[in-house]
Amino acid sequence: MKRIGIFMVLLLVGGLIFAGQTMERPATPSRTISGVADSNSASVAGVAKQATSSQRKATALAKEYIFYRPFSRKSLIYQMKFEGFTASDAAYAVDHLTVNWNTQAYKRAQWWLEYRSFSQSALFGQLMFDGFTPDQAQFAVDKAYN
Repeated sequence: MKRIGIFMVLLLVGGLIFAGQTMERPATPSRTISGVADSNSASVAGVAKQATSSQRKATALAKEYIFYRPFSRKSLIYQMKFEGFTASDAAYAVDHLTVNWNTQAYKRAQWWLEYRSFSQSALFGQLMFDGFTPDQAQFAVDKAYN
């Protein structure tokens, strides 16, 4: 029993040490996806020095999420709230990223089309469900089917 207690303490201390470290990701070169310029990541657009610690952390995490998966503004805010950030910190973070939401919609459309066949209207509906605006969803559908 004493060994288990010691193991748990070591595990906790190791976790705290690891949690304090940050991992940097290598820069991804710009590329073009079927005529849509994309840097495959968002840039942080002037996070103000007066931003709170939570806002800065939320902004950094939002940038990581958008690097790995296409999101709509709405779904990224939802994801940040799921991560425990307040609605205002989540919105601050997403609004301080430089993101081409049309490109995100197109990338999401491509993602969906890799897994399932959609009619144009069904793909539009799916993108709307994913939180994209009608204009963003239409842009993505037009790109995906032309």
